[in-house]
Amino acid sequence: MQIIFYERHSMKLKQIIQRFSCVILLSVISLNAEITQPNQSELEKFKTTPTYQVLKEQENTYTHKEVMGEIEQSEKKALNNKFDISSIKVEEDEKNKELINSLNNVKFDEVMKNVKLVGDEVINAKVDEFMLDHKMKEELYKREDYFTIFYFISKSISINAIERFINDYKKLKEKNKNVNAKLILRGYPTFYGERTVGKIDSKTWFKKESIKSKFGTFTINDDGVWEYKVNKGVDTNLLPKKSIFNDTISYEDYKTKQKHKLEVELIVEEKVLKVVVKNSPDGMYHYLNDIRAKTELQPEDMEFYVNPWVFKQFNLEKVPAYALSKCKLPFKFKHCEALYLAKGEMNLATFFQILGDKTPSYKKFYFDIIEAK
Repeated sequence: MQIIFYERHSMKLKQIIQRFSCVILLSVISLNAEITQPNQSELEKFKTTPTYQVLKEQENTYTHKEVMGEIEQSEKKALNNKFDISSIKVEEDEKNKELINSLNNVKFDEVMKNVKLVGDEVINAKVDEFMLDHKMKEELYKREDYFTIFYFISKSISINAIERFINDYKKLKEKNKNVNAKLILRGYPTFYGERTVGKIDSKTWFKKESIKSKFGTFTINDDGVWEYKVNKGVDTNLLPKKSIFNDTISYEDYKTKQKHKLEVELIVEEKVLKVVVKNSPDGMYHYLNDIRAKTELQPEDMEFYVNPWVFKQFNLEKVPAYALSKCKLPFKFKHCEALYLAKGEMNLATFFQILGDKTPSYKKFYFDIIEAK
């Protein structure tokens, strides 16, 4: 068993919040947007602060039309009670990098306070709501019992192991409501069906045609997209049982007359000829139905993901593996701090037992699992 401990890494506060405040604030001050005006003495005092100078410089990266357009959109959303700060899009080109770095030094609370200084009642109410939500998330993030467990698997991992993980997670969740877990699949599960599709990415010149092969019909379009569908009425008694074999389709480049071959894999399952389907989202559907049929679990009991980027981030070539991360809300993989990674066959309780040996505070979660009824 290999245990790898990752160091914490900090996540930056979203720059969009700060740039949003710049749009709102400077549009009111400099562009006379139709929003309730602040007290003039407070406004003049604010103009002398370093924050105002940074925001004033940032204003130069927007055109009058862009700012007014964004203000108009934000006002409409506020009136419709659908105000969404993250919807304001800002182009981050090379010339803005220095200004953006300056904005990163502006404190979140100060920026929000300045937005309220010039906002109307609707906007101020939404800013208060946003600040409260932000504060609650920051407090939640600091809690020791707030973390997300990633269980890395592939179709080679037994359904019994998945069932054990989900049941152990439920025991953990009963005593630790802030704990979350996600199952990460290595690619879409393979399944067997009557058809499969693909695309040939090459400089081959195609023409739309259908070719009947020994076991199926191959159809290709002029853009290289193809479909293979199993023929009906094939005598499966003459075919290998429970072993995968190939069907080879030959097609021709209509310009160069060069011959090309494509191979698909077939299998006989319960006396029915089926094609092996790989790298298709349909595989997830079949996989979850298989879990539902073979266990008392429902796929809704756990969030399943297919995300090759996560495997790359953790440098994972083999499964199973466990990871413990701190993830900001709303959940996105790129906003997670990787704290611990353990590779090898083990259950969730053993994972926390190992962590407890490294960091004693995690031993509690081990006992929460093994002592649960």
